[in-house]
Amino acid sequence: MDDDGRATTDADAAESATSGARPFTAGVGYLGFTSGSRGAPQAIVGSAAGLLHFVTWQCKAFDIGPDDRFGQLTSPGFDVFYRDLLTPLLGGASLCVPGAEQLAGARVLDWLAAARVTRLHAVPSLARYWLRSSNRIRLPDLTTTFFAGEALTDTLVRDWRSVTGSRRRLVNLYGTAEATLAQAWFEVPADCALGTQPVGTPVPGVRLHVRDPEGVPCPPGTTGEIVAESPYLSYGYLTDHGAGAPAGPQLCAPLTRHGTGDRGYLSADGLLHVVGRLDREVKIRGVRVNLDEVGVALTGHPAIDTAVVVTGTDRAGDMRLEVHLTTRARPAPAPYELRRHLAESLLAPMIPTVFHMRTDYPLGLTGKAAPSAFVPHAAAASRTSDPNGPPVKGGTA
Repeated sequence: MDDDGRATTDADAAESATSGARPFTAGVGYLGFTSGSRGAPQAIVGSAAGLLHFVTWQCKAFDIGPDDRFGQLTSPGFDVFYRDLLTPLLGGASLCVPGAEQLAGARVLDWLAAARVTRLHAVPSLARYWLRSSNRIRLPDLTTTFFAGEALTDTLVRDWRSVTGSRRRLVNLYGTAEATLAQAWFEVPADCALGTQPVGTPVPGVRLHVRDPEGVPCPPGTTGEIVAESPYLSYGYLTDHGAGAPAGPQLCAPLTRHGTGDRGYLSADGLLHVVGRLDREVKIRGVRVNLDEVGVALTGHPAIDTAVVVTGTDRAGDMRLEVHLTTRARPAPAPYELRRHLAESLLAPMIPTVFHMRTDYPLGLTGKAAPSAFVPHAAAASRTSDPNGPPVKGGTA
């Protein structure tokens, strides 16, 4: 009953509870979240048209049909889950969902083989973990693997093809959750280039540009911010409009232009390459350093599997670079050897001072390695900086 003694119904209560709420604008299809690899995940109001546009393109471009079996390995709540779920359903394919016990690193490849999965979306860090944790059994049914979320290196391409076969299709997808699923794609050839693979060309309906800080297009080979333009972008972030105001999305048209925050460049052949995040740039001894770019250079060493570069502080209180590594070789290469490798392509301030050898990485819910998970070590605590190693020309000791 209310304060006047009148009887109230469940419908009255529901109306009262939602009287301050605002409905989503027409065209909203889903809520997704950023990966959280660089902070707390943010909720994104996704476009139904954008979602349908991407999965329709993927079905047609890769001839997905009733004979296909998709592996569903993405956590719900992130936009990639919709790609896992809706692409096979739209294409008439089967969706294979593992049990919790089959998601353990050592069992994933066994499950993929037993379920006869033919198509798979995967994050590079997770794929490396599966390979390290298993006996690398063959996956003869897996015809296409779509990698996304992180840099795809030639070493992972070779390792993955060692279990799928050299003629199987590997596709490098690129995009941000704010721009809906993926905006670029590149099919990795059998004789892939060394180092990080390009992300290729835009999917239909998307334009990708590389711009300098003033918004001027960058010439080929010059790095800048990657900007996406499309009628299929999201509606932006789900925001709280302040005390006393109802929470909900900003009621506006979907975005048509999105600065991704990623650094990249166009090569002479028109392919887009991603080199890092704008928010992962620091200054070391007056030189601007992109931490992701240093990590990519390290994975170009044949013994290095993965590398996450973070900043730390030396005894004098000055900023320094530290890197957390997993290696493909035993024993691991000495830090002086890695410094020599980096000195071939990087300036001296870009070369890490401290190297932390690890057996594994902490991964987030999306399977990405999160730089925020690596706590900088005090200078006195590090035993891997190898200050007495052979000097490196142009590098740091």
